[in-house]
Amino acid sequence: MNEIGQIVIHKSFGEGKICRKEIEGKQQYIIVNFSIGEKKFVFPNAFTKYLKAKDEKFKEYVNSLLKSINDKLEREKLKKPVVNVVHFNQKKQNKRKNNETEEANIAFKCNYCDGGKNKNRVGFRGACSTTLISININEEKRVWCNQEECPCFLYYNGKKTRKELDAECKEDFYVCYESQLLREWTAYAGVYHMGEREGEPKKIKRETYNNLCILTTREPRTQEEDRFIFAVFLVDDSFEGDEYQEGYVCAHPKYRIELSPKEAKKMLFWKYYCNTSNNIPSWNSGLFRYVEDYVSAQILRDISRLKKGTKEESLSKEFYEYYCKIHNIDSANVGRVKGALCKR
Repeated sequence: MNEIGQIVIHKSFGEGKICRKEIEGKQQYIIVNFSIGEKKFVFPNAFTKYLKAKDEKFKEYVNSLLKSINDKLEREKLKKPVVNVVHFNQKKQNKRKNNETEEANIAFKCNYCDGGKNKNRVGFRGACSTTLISININEEKRVWCNQEECPCFLYYNGKKTRKELDAECKEDFYVCYESQLLREWTAYAGVYHMGEREGEPKKIKRETYNNLCILTTREPRTQEEDRFIFAVFLVDDSFEGDEYQEGYVCAHPKYRIELSPKEAKKMLFWKYYCNTSNNIPSWNSGLFRYVEDYVSAQILRDISRLKKGTKEESLSKEFYEYYCKIHNIDSANVGRVKGALCKR
């Protein structure tokens, strides 16, 4: 079916007409002409979050393309072997004996989001406050926050009300990764923003099942050494990523822990992690990096200590013991932390 000339509806820009189609590598794009100008969208993926087809036949056509993509993703998931704890444990032991271990715990660098913040949670459950939106746009120069199609950018420039912005978050309309991170408990690898691969989805190439996912952030106007851990979870499901969709990791239904603002400030990421090239707390490029098993165990151990006397004391201790068990680590002897902050 010919996409050119079809009318689409964007929740923020209103109606627009597809004026042309572009192909860059393996990725297809449509250019839509709105009243405010032309906008570029990944096709057909944009119809899952951003666009709606006005014509019913075109809508059916797009849905069939999306179904084909989803079916392919499901087939890829089914190809993954079912791994039980015993087999996972034995596989890990064998690799360690042969010096073949490739650590697959994964730490994500998240832009600070105070949406839904209270005394028990850092945020990451809704759109940022007006103050933080202004900082992200004007000071931090966040890439997505400065895109004209970003709902927060539209709100900041008076083209959307705060009520409309918050409603979109509650309706699961895409605002940003961070605004839904601790509602969905899914972390995404993101896309390339620069260079020849701009717009391409990123992949998570290592097998992250039964490994730890560490969510980190830092507040605006602070240094990289101030980066803290605000939540952790055991990876229960994952997708490597392909030419259509970025890779992601999903949380275990039980083994997931969120830290309060006070607790999180005590869990400085660089106290545990150190770059292989130097002892400087420096993340530089990329949204994620892989973390060794013993470092992940130390993080869980210290979280369990922080949670002592709280409602999550039992869960945090059980999580720590379970992680150590499946990774063949002596929970009574995980050693002292040796991150970049400890070596300075």
